[in-house]
Amino acid sequence: MIFLFILFIVAPFLFLDYPSVIKAIRNEARTIHLGADNLGWLGNLWYYVQTFYELIGIVGGLLCIIGGYAFIRWFSKESAFLLYGLFYWVVMSKLALHWERWALPMYIAPLFLIVMGISYMLDKKEKHTLTVRLVGGLLVSLFMIQQSVYSAYIPIQKKFIDTRVISNDYCELNEINRNNTIYEGYTPLEPNYPTKIFPTLQEKIPKKKYIILSSTIYNRYYAEPDRYQDEIETYAEIRKGYP
Repeated sequence: MIFLFILFIVAPFLFLDYPSVIKAIRNEARTIHLGADNLGWLGNLWYYVQTFYELIGIVGGLLCIIGGYAFIRWFSKESAFLLYGLFYWVVMSKLALHWERWALPMYIAPLFLIVMGISYMLDKKEKHTLTVRLVGGLLVSLFMIQQSVYSAYIPIQKKFIDTRVISNDYCELNEINRNNTIYEGYTPLEPNYPTKIFPTLQEKIPKKKYIILSSTIYNRYYAEPDRYQDEIETYAEIRKGYP
C-alpha cells in the first residue's frame, strides 16, 4: 500500500489517465521496431552492458567490477537488494525490443556497485598495500573528474541549436515543404516522429522534387546490412541521383 501511495504521488497520471497508460503499454509491448529489435536474448544482455559502459567509461567499469568483488566479500541481508538489478537485467533482456530507457531502474544496481568499489578501495579496514591504495585513489579521482566533465558537458550541449531548426530555415527559404518533398522522421518537416520512406518510396519519387533523409532513421537500416540490404541499396541510389 505504501508503494502504491508513493507511486500515486509521483505519477498520478498512471491512475487518473489509465486509457493512455494501457495504450502506452501496448505500444511498448510490440515485438518489431526498426533499430530496436532482432538482437535476441544474449544480444539484449550485451546491449545493456554496452549502454551502461558508455555512460561510466573504463574507470567506472573497473570500479564496478571491484564493487562486485566487494559485494560478495561484504555480502549481507542489507546489500542483497542489489540482486534485483541482475534479475531485472536477465528478465528484461528476454523482451523482443531493447530500449535504453527501460534499463534506468536496473542501472541503479551497478551504480551502487561503483560506490561499493570506491568504498572498498579506500577502506582502511581492508589493510591494502600502499600500491593498492594509490591505484584506488587514482581510479576514484579519475572517475570523479570524468563524471564532473560529463555533467558540465550536458547543459552546454543543450545550448547548441538543433540542426533541424537550422535546416528548417533553409527549407523555408528554398520552398521545400511537405507537398514537394519525400522526408524521413526527425527532419525539419517531421521533427518528432520516426517516419520512414519505405515501402512507398518508388511511387512517390515521380511526384516529388526533393528527398530529405535523417541519420537517426537510415543508421538503423545500416546497422543491419544483411536484414535491410534492399533499403541500403536504395539509399545509395538516392545519393547518386540527388547530389
